[in-house]
Amino acid sequence: MGDILKENHAIFLGLYTALARTRSSSRVVYQKIIEAQRQYFTNLDGNKLTENQAKTLEVLDEAMHKFYLAGYTLEQLWGVHHYLKVADRGLPDLYDENLTSRQNEILFMLSSLLDQALYSWRSFLDFYLKYLVLFLTGEYIISASTSEFRKK
Repeated sequence: MGDILKENHAIFLGLYTALARTRSSSRVVYQKIIEAQRQYFTNLDGNKLTENQAKTLEVLDEAMHKFYLAGYTLEQLWGVHHYLKVADRGLPDLYDENLTSRQNEILFMLSSLLDQALYSWRSFLDFYLKYLVLFLTGEYIISASTSEFRKK
């Protein structure tokens, strides 16, 4: 039981480290974009948001949340990639031959993280498309193809 707890602790610490790095970069962008949109609406119509503007901010917040999730996955991918580059140079305190010599497992991990990152970024783009249509036309869509987006 102790080994499983140690392994889970190591996984948790690694993921939490990736989250902390993501928070220091992507989260700041997230907050600035939301605030910029809020300021635009405030300058446009005074202090009170219309119902459509409030909905637009909500959809933008959802899109930016997807951006944050995608950034988190990308941070994990970059973390593994950069570790392997450093470990490959044979730095004694970072090099672990038991880990870095298992190419099939490393390729699986990298492809898994890349797959997650691509799905996350696609999800962000879908939500951002919803935001753009709502912002530009005032029409809320559940889903739309690129051609439908261009028509609107």
